[in-house]
Amino acid sequence: INSNSSHIEEQKNAAPDICAKLEVESMDEKSGMIKCDASKSTGVHGYYKFDFGDGSSYVLSLSPIICRPYQTSGIYEISVTVSDINGKEDTSFATQEISNIIDSSNPSI
Repeated sequence: INSNSSHIEEQKNAAPDICAKLEVESMDEKSGMIKCDASKSTGVHGYYKFDFGDGSSYVLSLSPIICRPYQTSGIYEISVTVSDINGKEDTSFATQEISNIIDSSNPSI
């Protein structure tokens, strides 16, 4: 029993672990708008680094929630990387299919 007690004590005094958690949902299929939510990540200190998997530059955000449109249909691997006060990082991934985007450069006849 004593060994269990000391183990629990070590856990209580340890700094919280960083853990990235990403949820992605489609907001509007025709515009390709998605919402990325990393608010359930723990131990975060600083920025959230979002990569949308479409070749665009990543986005640094102080907010854990960000919305963004896609220009073309496809399957994208989206990620968020978070860091703790000591610089330790964790990354979470989500796959999102984007379809039914109306292409204004190629109107239907």
